Amino acid sequence: QMHKLIHSRASWWTDEEYDFWVAFKLVLATTGIRVGEASGASWENLHLRAEGSNQNRLFIGQARDSDGILSQPKTNAGLRDVPILTEVGDKLLLLPKVCELIFPCPRLGKPRGRGFRKEGYGVRLPIAESYRPVTPEEVWRLGIEPIIQEFNLPWSKRTHVIRHFQASNMINLGWDIKKVQKRLGHSRATTTLDTYGHLYERA
Repeated sequence: QMHKLIHSRASWWTDEEYDFWVAFKLVLATTGIRVGEASGASWENLHLRAEGSNQNRLFIGQARDSDGILSQPKTNAGLRDVPILTEVGDKLLLLPKVCELIFPCPRLGKPRGRGFRKEGYGVRLPIAESYRPVTPEEVWRLGIEPIIQEFNLPWSKRTHVIRHFQASNMINLGWDIKKVQKRLGHSRATTTLDTYGHLYERA
């Protein structure tokens, strides 16, 4: 199901939108970062081997908060490097560098005329003049819900599930609680244990 959610293409997406959503969901599913952290990711903080770095990594230095403002994470634990798989880095390199953000909302970034409805999946809104981070609501409405509806995937209305998917993978691979805590950006190991302790019991 996760593979279908990430790699399937909604019939009405443009090539640009498909590349955008595949890359966005791959970053979430392979790193475990929050939607707001992916929304605030910048090209400046992305370091790929092709650009002289010895490994692919993304530094999480800012995130989109509930008010839509880009700011530093609430705690120092949120400031961290996360590795980027080579195949994910390749997908990121397909994206146009239209502003400092890797993931500006693809429907609200440049002029595209008047909004319209397409096959009941949601409204294509008029495009703003300035680029801004994609919101969690847009991630659901534009990047996830179209795939769920078109391919009849059983899925709860939560984008956070993708983060839990990667956390489960890390635990199944035998990562200890402190390593998972660091990757997820939790300020305390107790937060990680309270959230994922049941998975350690099953592992």
